Amino acid sequence: TGRSVKLALDPEGQLRRLQVEAQVTHNVASSQRYAEELLRHERFQDAAAVYRKILSGLYEHDPNLMLGLARAQFGGGDAPAARATLDEAIRMNPDFRSPQGHLLYARALEAEGNTAKALEEYQALSTSYPGAEAAVRYAQLLKTQGRVEESRTVAKDLLEQARIAPAHYRRAQRDWLDSAQRLVMGR
Repeated sequence: TGRSVKLALDPEGQLRRLQVEAQVTHNVASSQRYAEELLRHERFQDAAAVYRKILSGLYEHDPNLMLGLARAQFGGGDAPAARATLDEAIRMNPDFRSPQGHLLYARALEAEGNTAKALEEYQALSTSYPGAEAAVRYAQLLKTQGRVEESRTVAKDLLEQARIAPAHYRRAQRDWLDSAQRLVMGR
């Protein structure tokens, strides 16, 4: 509760603290925490600049840092750059697996207008992603492509799985499950 009150009174306090820490320590971990906080505050260009700065030397191809840069690029509206960064991350780290990175890759493809490839990526994620977002995004894209019945089937399957999932999952995924319910109902 105290943390929530503090955050409400000074929403950028944590951001300032992390900025000072990154400036004082000059280490990758501090800079990465600062960049993550910048992303949380939707300061995408600033976050991308921090990531670019720390993606050097030993950390030049660090997959987590590259994923952070891609998130900043995508959030800033540069889907092609985000996809290119993710392609490079995959090339340089072939064993790295990240459900969030995979979802971001699918979203970047969709934003670029590469619908066929985005559908493939969403389909692969729809049953393995640790949440409802990937399946809902897949169903939404199917619907926009005029594949309404397939969209409803994906959404229905998701809702059926959620029905037997633990309550904490349903609470955490409420917004996505509500979106799935709207797809089933044809809205």
